[in-house]
Amino acid sequence: MPSLKFYCIEPKTHGTITTVAKDCGFGSRQGGRHMDEKKLKHFKTKLLNARNQIVNSGILSNFEDLKVKSDDLADEADLASSTINQQISFAIREKEMSKLRRIDAALGRIEEGVYGHCLESGEPIEHRRLETQPWAEFCLEVAEEKEREESQRFPRRA
Repeated sequence: MPSLKFYCIEPKTHGTITTVAKDCGFGSRQGGRHMDEKKLKHFKTKLLNARNQIVNSGILSNFEDLKVKSDDLADEADLASSTINQQISFAIREKEMSKLRRIDAALGRIEEGVYGHCLESGEPIEHRRLETQPWAEFCLEVAEEKEREESQRFPRRA
């Protein structure tokens, strides 16, 4: 397995950049992990089950809801309803594809030996968070900060 190089900004040292994985708390196979093999296997199973559920649901392969029926073209109300249904279907598909990409990335992190650590801070992600969202990329603090930034960038309309 090729060696991996991680960059981590250490908050305790006021922004010092560390380039060695175990110094960032990611741990190596020699014991720096915050998760044992049993827990890793548990999360890998959860991720694979979630992946299979998305792939086998048919939502990514059934395109019937994206077609506009010729009967709907004659009536503006039917066309508008059909268009709204298409937009909802696109949004659902995009959400599921995004989740699938995050699941695959999490499975990759398990293989690399860095699963369960925040991609931004390097801190361990709480097990409760991983239980509900095993594809989580960020610890709760970083995820909340990203949500705040996102809401400031795209404020919701009342």
